[in-house]
Amino acid sequence: WRARFVGAVPNTTAWPNVPLALSQGTFDALVSTNESLASAKLWDAGVKYGFEDHQFVAEYIPMVSLAFWEKLSPELQKLMTDLWAQNIPTYRANMAAAQAKARQTLEEHGVKFADPTPQQTAAERQKMLVEQDELAKEIKVSPDLVKLVMADVGNAS
Repeated sequence: WRARFVGAVPNTTAWPNVPLALSQGTFDALVSTNESLASAKLWDAGVKYGFEDHQFVAEYIPMVSLAFWEKLSPELQKLMTDLWAQNIPTYRANMAAAQAKARQTLEEHGVKFADPTPQQTAAERQKMLVEQDELAKEIKVSPDLVKLVMADVGNAS
């Protein structure tokens, strides 16, 4: 939806096919993270510009199978959950640092970035909010859930 909102034609491409698709002009833009772009050296595939609007923040979540989880004692389940929760600020700081380092790598390879001002981001968000109910319906999110989210984040940008 977000891609369509700004006039793009969205598609889904398997990550291993992205460099070739970029270099052949199959598509001319993508949504990704600095770290993913840098690790794939996508400057070699033609990425020259980045628009960093902070639309996405990765959430690293420990995932284990239910079979494994059920083998843990309640004490170990609590320990795992508590340790993860206690370290969330550190994980977030590490993710932000990794993205900043990757951006520097991209810039060192000629990728030029544009960063919208907070005012520009807020203005675009207000335009998007006009279509929020339609989007929620399209992706089958209940109006009640939308209300809960809006109560939590309100008009934050």
